Amino acid sequence: MAMDMAEKSVLIEEMLKLNKVEAGEKVVIVTTHEYNQDDLRAYREALSRLETQAFHIVLPPRAKGARLKDPGTPFFYEVLRHADMVLLPKSSCVEPLPSIHSDGIMETLHDGVRALTIQLPLEKVRTMWPTPDLIERTLIGARLMEEAETIRIISGNDAELVMNKKGRPAHTQHGIADVPGRWDNFAFGCVSSTPWENSATGTLVVGPPAAISPLVRFVQEPFKLTLKNGYITNIEGGLEAKLLGRWLEQWDDPESYGTSHVGWGTHKRVGVGEGGGRANLVSYLHNAYGTLLIAFGSSVHPHTAQYSGGGGQREAASHCDIGAVEVDFYLDDRLVCRDGKIVDPECR
Repeated sequence: MAMDMAEKSVLIEEMLKLNKVEAGEKVVIVTTHEYNQDDLRAYREALSRLETQAFHIVLPPRAKGARLKDPGTPFFYEVLRHADMVLLPKSSCVEPLPSIHSDGIMETLHDGVRALTIQLPLEKVRTMWPTPDLIERTLIGARLMEEAETIRIISGNDAELVMNKKGRPAHTQHGIADVPGRWDNFAFGCVSSTPWENSATGTLVVGPPAAISPLVRFVQEPFKLTLKNGYITNIEGGLEAKLLGRWLEQWDDPESYGTSHVGWGTHKRVGVGEGGGRANLVSYLHNAYGTLLIAFGSSVHPHTAQYSGGGGQREAASHCDIGAVEVDFYLDDRLVCRDGKIVDPECR
């Protein structure tokens, strides 16, 4: 249901309060040159009521050859480093915004600035509002993830994929960037970590109702990924296997085949088939309760605050998220998820 200006403004104000935005804080809203003026007016009104020192930076597009690139410049990132909070309302403007994984944003977080992405439309933010239960089970899951040394995934006919994460931090998205250096994604709910880049070995069977983010499609035919020393070495199956293989091949980058982050969703309010497009599918893959999310390609995400940044170091030209339901997800020998449900009694 559409929201009027007053509803949007109140919603944003409550979101900012959850993120401990207070009077006097320096807040920067960042958009591209095309943005939803009604949404941005609602942001300005909410920030004004909270008596913050807020302003809006509009970034013109920048390109490298035929591709758009990160629109941030050194001067832009220097400005951000003087803020307390940076707001990135992706759903209210035309992408690309500066990547949260860019060197400039990472340096900003290391300096103690907080950052919050609002990836979903405000109407959907309202339905996926972070509840105390969501926040609690996400943080408990993060503690279990951080303590674990091994991630093990069982799929298909006892196919097994094992990876080492010993010493790597846990990362969460539960919508709350309330401490210095923390980034979060409002209305998301998930736990992840980044296994050591050369560790993943074994096989993973991906079948319906799994989904692949860059292909913007749910899986119709099962396919099997074979991994060795952290890289996909073979893809077997039908249409989705062929499409995924072509998609990875087009980047002409061996690191596109390497593992990135791995974890599970903690959000119970994610609906299958609600809305369309890649942004909605990415939301579903990251958030859906008890669903495995495994990614390949770029994993650079330094640890900047507790449960913020999985410590990955892989630089790649691409990033591919795959969500799978019919798997068993283990931390060491502890079963956490089975068939799209969190079954561990401590974090379900």
